[in-house]
Amino acid sequence: MYNGYNVTLCIPTLSEYDLLNNCIRSASEGSVKPDTILVMDNGGLYNYEGPENVEVFSYGYNIGVAKSWNYFIKNVPEIRIISNDDIEFRQDTIKVLLDSYTGRTIHGIGGIDSLNIFSLFVFPDILVNTIGLFDESISPNYAYFEDNDYLYRMRLANIGLDVSPFVDVGHYHSATLKHMNVAQTNEHHKKFQLARENYVRKWGGQPWEEKYTTPFNS
Repeated sequence: MYNGYNVTLCIPTLSEYDLLNNCIRSASEGSVKPDTILVMDNGGLYNYEGPENVEVFSYGYNIGVAKSWNYFIKNVPEIRIISNDDIEFRQDTIKVLLDSYTGRTIHGIGGIDSLNIFSLFVFPDILVNTIGLFDESISPNYAYFEDNDYLYRMRLANIGLDVSPFVDVGHYHSATLKHMNVAQTNEHHKKFQLARENYVRKWGGQPWEEKYTTPFNS
């Protein structure tokens, strides 16, 4: 609970269940605790045993990041915090994040890496009416360029981001990629390339090189 509002922590995951457990544990030990923790299990193998405020949902297959985020946005009321499964919360992470949340735009963390704001961010309802949901067609059943797409659409609408540089977290960078075998790595590269091609087709260029102000064939 934060200032009278229920707080839901939303976490999509694929296979790094040890990191997910650490994410859930660390969030639950903070000065501001989530009222509910909702896990989208895209791996379909997560067997959670713990506090009753953790809910696990799965379609039985990997629906991808964009569709996972959209599920949270459509089914979870504000205040919703969306987190990578490889985030480790500190004592005051959620409190500091929400203390500077305005409810007018995406509000996330700074200081990790490129597009780090989407590692841990708060998504307000107002953006659904102005920008819409994340585009699930760019990286179907995977996890690339949907964040670039949303940022570009926000720029076209002259809507900026809120970044809180004072939020302290731990972050296990690209943990899923590090544990892939050769076949999985090759498949990853194919899906990444497909997502990039879809993005370029939609906007006429890679991120920050876009040529179109409306999507191709829109």
